[in-house]
Amino acid sequence: MTTYRPQVKIDMEETYAILCHSSSLERQLSTMRQNAAFCIVAGDVAYNDTLVEALQCLSKKGKAGIYVSATRSYDATCKYLDARGVDISQLIIIDAMTMELMYGDCAYEKGSAGMLPESMGKISRAVLRGAASNSGGFVLFDSVEVFARYEDARSARVFFSQTLDILKKTNVTAVAISTPSASTDGLDSIYELFDVKIKVG
Repeated sequence: MTTYRPQVKIDMEETYAILCHSSSLERQLSTMRQNAAFCIVAGDVAYNDTLVEALQCLSKKGKAGIYVSATRSYDATCKYLDARGVDISQLIIIDAMTMELMYGDCAYEKGSAGMLPESMGKISRAVLRGAASNSGGFVLFDSVEVFARYEDARSARVFFSQTLDILKKTNVTAVAISTPSASTDGLDSIYELFDVKIKVG
């Protein structure tokens, strides 16, 4: 099975990086400043490979990362990333789907399955708690449209705006993965919060 390797370049007119063959996603991520915020919009075919490559690129910096998954449970996330060759020993995994928020190997907050109105606050507190001891590291959100679907785009925008602002101040790189979704309105208002938007696939 051939692994899809996304290729990207920056289109300065649209402030988007567009799929091409001149530079890799790894190069794009490695050239941005430490406290930058990226949003990677990947098509359905490229989504999982793009997620894995982003995590591997960010992990190469040698800093621990925080992976916020609203698409897989904690156990499913660990199993999937391990099978794809991602070193999860340096990842803090926050399970935003079942609300079993994990800090390393220890669950420190549990709630009802599914994202609820108070869930955004719990997720934000979990992210910021991890980021406070992880200056120079990264946070990866998976995925923007799922956050917007569980709440609404306006609430998701407030969540990302406040969280990204604090992450920048604590010198943490923020990356969010998304896939275009006709059923989720208002995603552009969230995308505009990020310093760089990258389109893949």
